[in-house]
Amino acid sequence: MREIKFRAWDNHSEKMLEIIQINFRDKYLDYSDLNSENGMRRLLLKEVELMQFTNTYDDDKTEIYEGDIMLCDTEDGPCLYQIKFGTTSNDNILTSFYFDFIRLLDCYVDISNPDENDGNEKDIELYTKYNPNGENFIVIGNIYENPELLEVWHGYIAR
Repeated sequence: MREIKFRAWDNHSEKMLEIIQINFRDKYLDYSDLNSENGMRRLLLKEVELMQFTNTYDDDKTEIYEGDIMLCDTEDGPCLYQIKFGTTSNDNILTSFYFDFIRLLDCYVDISNPDENDGNEKDIELYTKYNPNGENFIVIGNIYENPELLEVWHGYIAR
């Protein structure tokens, strides 16, 4: 059975929230807050960005959510992707969750032999910072907490 759960980005505090429950009819959610009297607080849905769990995990067993940024090793080299929900740019068919290409990293990284690393210095730094174990499929951030990962260092910003 598919597990349905969400996380939320609070636009005001700029923090990721652990959701306890969502009331779609009355348009609010309750989230965990250890500093409150009863251990939770309430926000209106219009104050947050909801992200649904994809029901999949990366190589480190980290849950993958809509809005996550993935580092994936491909035949062409390491690539960054954003997890999205909806229709792809190629058609108007609802596809559920999909990988939206951000960019190809301009680097070759050999975790076991760093002297063999080659390519753009910033890309090598990004790869080794977020993927020190050389995994093939790993969550390295999300679009809210790590917007810098959406940037392309070759003069323009990705979609």
